[in-house]
Amino acid sequence: MRLTRAHWLVAIVAVIAGAIIAFALVTLRSTTAGPRPPYGSSNPVPQANAATSPPPAAGVPAAPRLLTLPKAQGIAERAVGGRSIEIDLDHEDTGATYDVKVVRSDGTIYKVTVDAVSGRVLRTKIED
Repeated sequence: MRLTRAHWLVAIVAVIAGAIIAFALVTLRSTTAGPRPPYGSSNPVPQANAATSPPPAAGVPAAPRLLTLPKAQGIAERAVGGRSIEIDLDHEDTGATYDVKVVRSDGTIYKVTVDAVSGRVLRTKIED
């Protein structure tokens, strides 16, 4: 079988791509392995600990814990006295809220908005 220029080009590109990938893997491995002692040194490199680690970012508040979905459903069901049929978690500018659709025994459907952090009922509206 005679190899054409296209065959040679594909082979060369494959070899170059393999070399690039191998170089990237070696570089990645050497940068994530941590510091190494100087060549010929028997002294170990000190590892980071609580005393040498930088402090956590100051002024960055921790993310608030959200209510679980079943808790939000229960709050909405008790607010209008029905059974939940749909629930959505919304992230708005004012914070995270659960929008819960609740159906009562008479067939009326309510949309109840529950604050996802505090559990407060923010709004209750009859759906059309």
